[in-house]
Amino acid sequence: MHTILIRYITKSFFKSFLAVFFCFYVIVTILDMMDVVRQYYSAGYNPSIPFIIKVTLCRALLNMTSFFSFIVLLSAIVFFIVMNSRLEITIIKSIGTSTKKLLQYIFISVAILSVLYITVFDAMSVYSFRYLKLANISMKYDSQSSENLTITNKGIWFRDKYEDVSYIISARGFNKSGTSLFNVRIFTFDKYGDLNKTVIAKSVNISNGQWKAADSKEITNDGETYTHEEYQLPTHLSYKRLQRMVTNPQSISFWQIRKYMAILDKVGLSSVQYQMHWFSRISVILQMFAFVAMVTAFCINYNPRDNKTYIRKIACLLIGAFPIHFINNVILAYGTSGKIPISLAATILPAFVLCIGLVVMED
Repeated sequence: MHTILIRYITKSFFKSFLAVFFCFYVIVTILDMMDVVRQYYSAGYNPSIPFIIKVTLCRALLNMTSFFSFIVLLSAIVFFIVMNSRLEITIIKSIGTSTKKLLQYIFISVAILSVLYITVFDAMSVYSFRYLKLANISMKYDSQSSENLTITNKGIWFRDKYEDVSYIISARGFNKSGTSLFNVRIFTFDKYGDLNKTVIAKSVNISNGQWKAADSKEITNDGETYTHEEYQLPTHLSYKRLQRMVTNPQSISFWQIRKYMAILDKVGLSSVQYQMHWFSRISVILQMFAFVAMVTAFCINYNPRDNKTYIRKIACLLIGAFPIHFINNVILAYGTSGKIPISLAATILPAFVLCIGLVVMED
């Protein structure tokens, strides 16, 4: 009996989710297509229709992933409206199923959606972000550029150009304060792209406008070697600028970002924004469970003679969800700034809302 009930509730919940997701996706797609067409044609481009459609679909999917928890909230509301309209909730409760037991069955559907969110939807979001970056219409999504910086387990590579001289710099990593590089090789090229010289140094002190390498060795293109007590490298780069050149977290999947964070920590670059991105995915999952608990607490009891009260409850849920989402983003910002632990910033509000929903829920 319980197995049949679980299957029926799961099937009904997924029907509601698919209906809400489809409606939102159509609306977001239409709005994004208008914006894509405006951006391209205002810039003087004449893209093909298939290209516009693909860019639009990617942008819409990226936007949908960002407010996935709201879709689950609306899905839960639609689920209860349909179930109550057919008096199915009354029948389920009449056979001895308590509210919290019913919520457990619904949580099974949310757990399945959570797995889909961090696997299928996250992977599609990463693909969409990368495609938009290549399509050169991702300005609002991508504030970073990794074209001049490469990070591996063995160190980092980056390039810079100062006046007519180009540099490629290889280093094992930064120190903890980000004020110096260690195990450094500097390859200098002239304006024609020919290698002029190579500078090898154990460490390079970083300062805005000019870097200084102590006890360095210079090897010219002719094979001659010189030793410098202090070698100066004029450059536009700084630690903060190099940090901004690191790959955007949105271009890395949920399952790979922890590995990338370990590489960043190894070379001395900050991984805070990547930790925040990873925990933000966890936060969305907790929000999904919290919103469903709140919807169940508000919508489980339905009186056909008092539709106005039921509508007011639904309105309160919808109105309350937006400030919760806003406050959660503020708390996440505090976590990014380091004022509170990142794991706490990502989970405290969703966990609190989940507890409130469980407490106010009637059996």
